[in-house]
This record gives sequence, structure tokens and C-alpha cells, in this order.
Amino acid sequence: MSDTENLCISCGMCCNGTLFERVQLFDHDDTAPLLAHDANLFRKSGDESGKLYMQLPCPAHCDGACKIYEFRPSTCRGYKCELLGQVEKGGVSFEKARAIVLEALAARTATLKAAESHPALAGQSVKNILKFATDLLAEDVKPEDRGLYGELIIEVMALDLQLELHFRAPQSK
Repeated sequence: MSDTENLCISCGMCCNGTLFERVQLFDHDDTAPLLAHDANLFRKSGDESGKLYMQLPCPAHCDGACKIYEFRPSTCRGYKCELLGQVEKGGVSFEKARAIVLEALAARTATLKAAESHPALAGQSVKNILKFATDLLAEDVKPEDRGLYGELIIEVMALDLQLELHFRAPQSK
């Protein structure tokens, strides 16, 4: 396995609900490996296109590895985060990229830990926790309510900065 494949698999933030909430599946994608791992496949209500999606986090990504890497959906095969693209172009060394991934994973872990003390966030994806914390910073939230979530907001902002600087594609920035 190449360095870029190892970097990608060990990161997994596109798989674990940090970067995305869902993945679109196509007719040519074999859903059997996903279903074997109890993936949540669904069609959006009201969407007449009939598109099939998988809810993230992906249950096939666990313990820092994709259990169905050779059979992963085409959307997953084709996705490259900004950091991976930089490594492939030679703009960032593998060692530096690995350090960035470890720092971002630590920020993710800190965010999840901070969210544990808030029952409303139990079982929520990182993407939903990011949205919740962003909403707390809105003008219509009382300052005293913001204070209850101070640690969470700090951790979310640190994670969001990591994602923005290194992982999100330029078109989503």
C-alpha cells in the first residue's frame, strides 16, 4: 500500500462523519459490503431523483482502517481531501501530512470529549456537533447560554480551523 493510501486510511475523517454527513452511492456501487457492516442506506424524503446515500460515520471504517477498502463506493474512491492532494503534488511531505492528520484527529477527539458533558449532543456526529457549536455563536443565543458550552466551542473552533486549513477542498472554503 502506498504512503498516500496509508495516510488516507489512517485519517478517515471523510469516513467518520467529521467532514461529511453522508455519501452518495451510484448504481454501479456494490452495496453488499456496506450492508454487511450494517451501513445506514437511505433516500432523501421528497427527493424525486431516487439518489441513494449512506449515512456517515461509515461502519466499515474502524480502528483506523477501512474494512472494505477494495470494495468501497466510487464516491469514496474518487474523493481526495486538500491535504492528500498536496502530498500527491509534492507540496507537503508524507511526514508533515501525517503530523497534520494526528493533530486534527487529536482535535476531533477533544471535541468529542467536550461534547460528552452535554446530553443533547450524545451520539451526534462531529459534523452535527460543529453545527451546534456554530449556532451557539449566533447573535440570538443568550451570552449565559454560550458560557455553558465554552470548552466545547473552543475545541470545535480548533477542529474547524484544522479542517479548513488542511482538509476541505478550496471550493468548499
